[in-house]
Amino acid sequence: KRPLGTVAAKTFLQAPLPLGPRNAATTAALKFITMGKDSDPRMVRLCVRMVHECNGIVRGRWGAVMNQLDVDHSASRITVPTAVVAGTADKMTPPWHAHHMASVIPGADLPMEIQGVGHMGPLEMPEFLAEQVGKLANEHVTT
Repeated sequence: KRPLGTVAAKTFLQAPLPLGPRNAATTAALKFITMGKDSDPRMVRLCVRMVHECNGIVRGRWGAVMNQLDVDHSASRITVPTAVVAGTADKMTPPWHAHHMASVIPGADLPMEIQGVGHMGPLEMPEFLAEQVGKLANEHVTT
């Protein structure tokens, strides 16, 4: 059984409807679906702007494709060092998904679960993600 937040996120992702005006209600709804509750308000505004600027029909069709993807085969063929990171507040690809991906990717460690982060990790924790990429590069790239 999927939590209500995950069902709402998948429904939102596939909805071809306009999101309505940018106001406190739509901002709160988008933040609830895509970001952690303590996200930087500037990053919330950026996320809201990005989502609102995406055409509703395109967003809905892409969401339907994303919900049908079976990435296990492709993920099992990854041959480079991989860090799997999950936000504990991610309703679109919740931590269980990250654990599954880590189990499919050869050589991947257990996922790093970041408390309170939602689906928009690059906006919510850019420094942490950059640090993880830097660690992988330092450990595995030779000159």
